[in-house]
Amino acid sequence: MTGNQKSWDRLERWLESLAPGDEVDIGSAAATTGLDAQTCDVVFTALARADLFTRRSDGTFVRRRLPGFGWPTPGTVER
Repeated sequence: MTGNQKSWDRLERWLESLAPGDEVDIGSAAATTGLDAQTCDVVFTALARADLFTRRSDGTFVRRRLPGFGWPTPGTVER
């Protein structure tokens, strides 16, 4: 396995560990995964476009809650 592949695998595991409301900045993402900051920015921008994260004005990304994927939708009652 190449070093670059290991970095992508670390990113995948890290993303899977994030819960709704968790905050990520690009510097932390780069340090955690070993990917460069530009690559991390591209990845998180794409995840924000897919509504998996919200990008704040300070550049921080926040993991969004996904209705229908094990988390209740705000305002609904679980039965």
